Amino acid sequence: MSMVAICSYEHKELNNDYKKKPLLIACSGGGGHISAIAGICSYLQHHHPEQLILPNYTPVLLEYKGTSMSRTHIRNGVKLMSAPVLGEALRKAVAVTALPVLPDEKDIKEELNKLSSLEARRMKRKYIDMLLDVYPDGYESAAVWNVLQRYDQTRELNKLISFQHLSDKANYENVYHYYLHLLQQAAQINEPYTEVISTQAMAIPALCDAVNDYNKWLIKSGLGCPVIGIHQYMTDMPTLGAVNFFKSLTGLSTKQQQQLRIYGVGLSEEVMHHFFPKGEHFAAIYAIPPENNPMVRPGFTMAQYDNSANFDKNTALTLQGEEMFHLNPGEKIATIMLGSQAGQSTLDYLQYLLHEDFDKIFIFGAKNNSFLSQKIEALVQDLSKHKHRVVPLENQQDDAISALMTRSNLVIIRGGGLSIMEQLAMNHHPDQTILIHHSEETHASELTSGIPWEDANVEELIKTLYKRGVYCNKTSVNKISRHLMEVELLHLITKGSPEIIRADVIHHLQLLPEAQVYQFLREVQNKDNRNAASLPKDLELYLLQCERQAQEFADTINETLDVCLHKLQIELTKKVKSINLSSLLPLHSNTQAPSSLDKYDILHIVNNSDDELFKNLPTSFFSTARAYKIFYNLQTILNDETHNSFHQKLYHFKEEYQRASIQLSTLSKALQRMVNKILLLLVQYFPALIEKLPPHLEFHIVFNQLNSPSRNRAGFFSGHRVEESETIDASLENAFVSS
Repeated sequence: MSMVAICSYEHKELNNDYKKKPLLIACSGGGGHISAIAGICSYLQHHHPEQLILPNYTPVLLEYKGTSMSRTHIRNGVKLMSAPVLGEALRKAVAVTALPVLPDEKDIKEELNKLSSLEARRMKRKYIDMLLDVYPDGYESAAVWNVLQRYDQTRELNKLISFQHLSDKANYENVYHYYLHLLQQAAQINEPYTEVISTQAMAIPALCDAVNDYNKWLIKSGLGCPVIGIHQYMTDMPTLGAVNFFKSLTGLSTKQQQQLRIYGVGLSEEVMHHFFPKGEHFAAIYAIPPENNPMVRPGFTMAQYDNSANFDKNTALTLQGEEMFHLNPGEKIATIMLGSQAGQSTLDYLQYLLHEDFDKIFIFGAKNNSFLSQKIEALVQDLSKHKHRVVPLENQQDDAISALMTRSNLVIIRGGGLSIMEQLAMNHHPDQTILIHHSEETHASELTSGIPWEDANVEELIKTLYKRGVYCNKTSVNKISRHLMEVELLHLITKGSPEIIRADVIHHLQLLPEAQVYQFLREVQNKDNRNAASLPKDLELYLLQCERQAQEFADTINETLDVCLHKLQIELTKKVKSINLSSLLPLHSNTQAPSSLDKYDILHIVNNSDDELFKNLPTSFFSTARAYKIFYNLQTILNDETHNSFHQKLYHFKEEYQRASIQLSTLSKALQRMVNKILLLLVQYFPALIEKLPPHLEFHIVFNQLNSPSRNRAGFFSGHRVEESETIDASLENAFVSS
């Protein structure tokens, strides 16, 4: 298992001859990589101000990019697919292939002009843009990505991503020679770089080889400059869904891996083991604490910009390009921030929210987006009575974003890595709502971005805020009505009732049919208007029934764990039957030699596996004993009395079970059946887990058997009641006949 340490940034002490001079690398194509490098730049300036050198770089403008075959191919492809008659036929033909359908030529030209103008205005920056400065076709590639993202063309984005390894190969020589020359040139004038810090995953093999060969050259040269390594930061959450980043890493050679220090927010040993089952050779692997994330710009974590406790206070906001805003206590605020490529979706949400009871609706970046600003202006002219409620904003700095977001009752964002990390770093008022925009609905109840790492980013945020009792969910223009009804019902149920666990209510409400949510909301509103103290009887009964069902599931899983532990205990005793247990366990309480191992013996051996006393035990014993410890720890969660509800016990059990499942994959077939049984019980209680069922369980068939109306919690309102745990158990046993 990979060793993961907790660290935000590994500082390397230098001798007095040199100051810290990092080579910062980001890339265009979405705003996350550049925001991350800006955050790291601020972090270094704050923590190492006296010994830091951050060089300025002149952007390579579009008009100075040389001709290349790849540039020509992209431009010709865009032109052909935009041609009258022929273009439409070509797009339809390409759509059914592995090749991406390229955007309209007009959109590409506008995006190229936008990128070029932005770089021209910057004049100087503290980082090198891998796409715009180094790749010959970088401007065209960034423009294609940005336009596809703006129109939520996730299928075409996924096609582009599948060609990443080919792009890395095609650009290897350019990247290798660019960075090797840059590093050598700085060393020769005695102003060497002391490290490389990258927030992007393009051309990592070439970058690693350039650093490795530079270090060899440096030693031979006798210049005395420090050798360097690469700090590689992940701008998406390091989950099993982050295949875009880990695919680049798994293809590296041992020598290339040795150049890298890997950083990810909450990066776990289990995730590293999943992608590197035979081990890896990185210089270091670090888990970044969410609250101390150098990629997040400092304004998101500074107390003076945190308004999460000011919902009932007068609040002054200083926003770029605007007069100071004064928000009154209790004023209801919504903010929309859909990233660097915001478009029609922003307008759709705005039109919906104007019919809700928000006092002000702020739209980040609207004034910098000509399409959006024109549409908003036309909308408020048509709905002039709402003009004072709509506040289009320029692009804002981190302090202004944080001040407004933490005071907002509703925040609508995208699921990009940096957006999620910013939310993880900020504080949230319990009554705040965070909704993550999704454009495509895959089926009736599930939303997906179409990009696995963005889906994983969103799941991490939902999971974290759920634990804090904050409502966070995936949304779309078609689903936001349902979600805001759930939010209002949540607030009314928990208002003045601290004994009610908000996270439980969030989970239970999300399982109800929309019509039932609406009915409950009307009933609770009527009681609230009459100052009635109690909840409607049906709603109270439903919440009690949910907790009763959670207890049934917890009891069934507990019984299954008892069987697993007993089987493992027998198996472990057999593995040591030829060994004198008295000599193995000299402190055993029995006066006679023990005939079997009890749980205390097993846990003692596992916890002291390096002890000389146990060196002769077979390797298979320790792998089985570790499985025993995992099951024992899982059962401890279900029996933990500090959790105030059975739902909370099941939730924490699920979280730990998912982390432990990788280590349980080597068990015997009989025990694996028990593991799968627990998994299917969890799927029945947490339906979203169906996406994580392994294929060999034939999960679609099994889930159809499990999810009958009589066992669906929503079925409670059709006269059905949840069956007893023994019936659930029998159904599960039958479901395993084919597996």
